[in-house]
Amino acid sequence: MQELHVQRNQKLDPFLTHVTNSVTPVMFAAPIGSFSFWIFTKEKKYLKNTLMQLEAIAINGILTIAMKETFRRARPFETYSEFENLVPAGSFSFPSGHTSSAFNTATAITLSCPKWYLAVPSYTWAALAGYSRIHLGVHYPSDVIVGALVGSATAVGAYYLNNWLFSIKSAKQSKAQKL
Repeated sequence: MQELHVQRNQKLDPFLTHVTNSVTPVMFAAPIGSFSFWIFTKEKKYLKNTLMQLEAIAINGILTIAMKETFRRARPFETYSEFENLVPAGSFSFPSGHTSSAFNTATAITLSCPKWYLAVPSYTWAALAGYSRIHLGVHYPSDVIVGALVGSATAVGAYYLNNWLFSIKSAKQSKAQKL
């Protein structure tokens, strides 16, 4: 852990600060992008993707906050004097909310449009966001690993929940048309 922060390459600090600060804007840009495609094309799949991505954000946020409040883990800079926080840090450390949001976004994008040229940059950005949290002194590696798992799992859960909800709606519409 010390090697990742105390002995870090300080020349990377500005870049990784930028990556960390990009998480929230990118997280909301994904559903806005899907919604924009729906506005221009009127293809139902883009509206469905928008709803799934918004569901993923909500489920992920609720679960991450609940875990932070349950575990109440102090941040590295609060526990160890040799660590400094290079960016503002919110509540508790476990799990990493930024990493959770980044992997949630990458997974939601990949499930919405399973193309390698979207998946590779999405997951690269998410991994950089996770690493940035350790490098900048606000998380432990375990916070980041669990954040990545939570974010990915909640996006997959939202994907299946969304498919289930749309199948119920389709079944009701089919039944109504037969009557």
